[in-house]
Amino acid sequence: MSLKLTKTQLSLSIGIAIFTLYMPLANSATFVMKKNDQPFSIDGNNGAREGQQLYIWKTDTSNENQQWVQIDQGNGYYSYKKYGTDVCWDGGDGGSKGQAVTLEVCDSDDMNQHWEKVKVRSGSDIYRFEKRNASGYSIDGDNGGENGQVMYLWSSSDSNVNQQWELTNINDTDSGNTGTTSSQGIDSSTGYADNYTLTGKEMTLNFDNVSWNTIKVKTANELEDALSDASEGDKIVIASGTYVGNFKLTEGGSKNKPIWIVGEDTSNMPILDGDDHDSDIALSIDGENEGGIGYIYIQNIKVTNARTGIAIDQADYITVDDVEVYGVGQAGIHLRDGSKYNIVKNSYIHDTGLYNVKYGEGVYIGSDYTKWPGGSSSSEYDPAVDYAQILNNKIGPNVTAEHIDIKEGSSYAYIIGNTFDAKGMNDIINGGLSFIDFKGNYAECAYNVGDQNDNEYFENAFEINEKYNSWGAYNSIHDNTVTFDDEYYDDSKVSVTIELTLDSKQVTTEEDIKPEHWVVKNNVDGTNTAFDNVRDPEDEDKMYTGF
Repeated sequence: MSLKLTKTQLSLSIGIAIFTLYMPLANSATFVMKKNDQPFSIDGNNGAREGQQLYIWKTDTSNENQQWVQIDQGNGYYSYKKYGTDVCWDGGDGGSKGQAVTLEVCDSDDMNQHWEKVKVRSGSDIYRFEKRNASGYSIDGDNGGENGQVMYLWSSSDSNVNQQWELTNINDTDSGNTGTTSSQGIDSSTGYADNYTLTGKEMTLNFDNVSWNTIKVKTANELEDALSDASEGDKIVIASGTYVGNFKLTEGGSKNKPIWIVGEDTSNMPILDGDDHDSDIALSIDGENEGGIGYIYIQNIKVTNARTGIAIDQADYITVDDVEVYGVGQAGIHLRDGSKYNIVKNSYIHDTGLYNVKYGEGVYIGSDYTKWPGGSSSSEYDPAVDYAQILNNKIGPNVTAEHIDIKEGSSYAYIIGNTFDAKGMNDIINGGLSFIDFKGNYAECAYNVGDQNDNEYFENAFEINEKYNSWGAYNSIHDNTVTFDDEYYDDSKVSVTIELTLDSKQVTTEEDIKPEHWVVKNNVDGTNTAFDNVRDPEDEDKMYTGF
């Protein structure tokens, strides 16, 4: 099963506003379809991924993943479009028992997407759905019911309860869709987040209708006070200069009135200096005390000299735009503790890992499973750091570990249009010697450019690993361009002695590395895909392994 976005869809994902994706078709009904005698309904999963197999999930009429717009194709046939997307049910070519029913881009001329509604119980709204060009095969939800149970075609039978679906027209109920997304998406009716759907489309900056409360600051104390007293609609304008301290924002904005933290002069951006790269965070966005915050825009600043440059905890819909993070002890930017729908774009991240090279990632998404609730660590972070977008950034040189580390527990990261420079990467202890380590699920990585830049330790451009059971799956890596220095290639293990900074101490260590120079090394069976990537120098034998 190939899970990918087309080039056309990905170009839309970089900022084109498609408001109609949120709106139901005129005069079309929207249904939730519950398996008869079971509390489970047809579900299309988050987003709009081509090739996503339909399954059943606990019924929730407010869950847009279970809302299907019925489109009349004439002659008693219908297609069913996932609400807020452009993908429809597709039964594949022909028909056979067990043939998967997936989501594909809607095409009214494609008979694989046409279904006959056959009423199986008179006086009720219970139907089965028979494939138009495969008479005798209907959608089947398998025996019983449990979350994630997949759907397929099976021999049509009116008496087969697995093919009986009770339709609820949510347009006629109080839970009906009003044209905005549910808690799983962003409300498209606002000026702030008018184009971020679960397909990875970028949140656009549209502040024209916001009446700002502008607060200008020129000293560290004034900045601390402005952040401490911040409320929705505040625009905190930071004058050029150096601001020493550990700055923290614990209040959020709202959909129509975000909080905007912005440098006054883009040619001379203010510097937030944490005063010590061995400890603390230079800029923390932390919603823990409020049970979560959101709608904050951070723009045109520099962040340096702290253990972590920017940390985002329990905070959703945060955008980091045109920010430089450098000279930090560990990771440049950390998205953590259940934070969702956040964007890092147009930024420059370099010179990380000064305190500990093992944790010197450029962008760190999520948390290691040992730090989940119930894990072996004293920390307890919500692992579901989902729908992160890392767009058009320059990462490196001297990022000591992975440029982007997507942790287990995180889903639907979009890594698009970035430039990676491997010079200075030296985490030979943890093996963080690739541009991206995919340990989460359903990430999309495309149109990035990476250069080994004469780094003898660099191993592979992209790696997929299963750090925790069932994670490291359904990732799609395509249309990236990677330049290797193959004079350092060696498919056997090489012993390296190097002096590294570990917990602020210089330590000489000897470790084994294996600079194989794969474009994608997949260490997880079955579901990941890689295609249309470019390797320089060309070597068809060193493109992909593990697929």
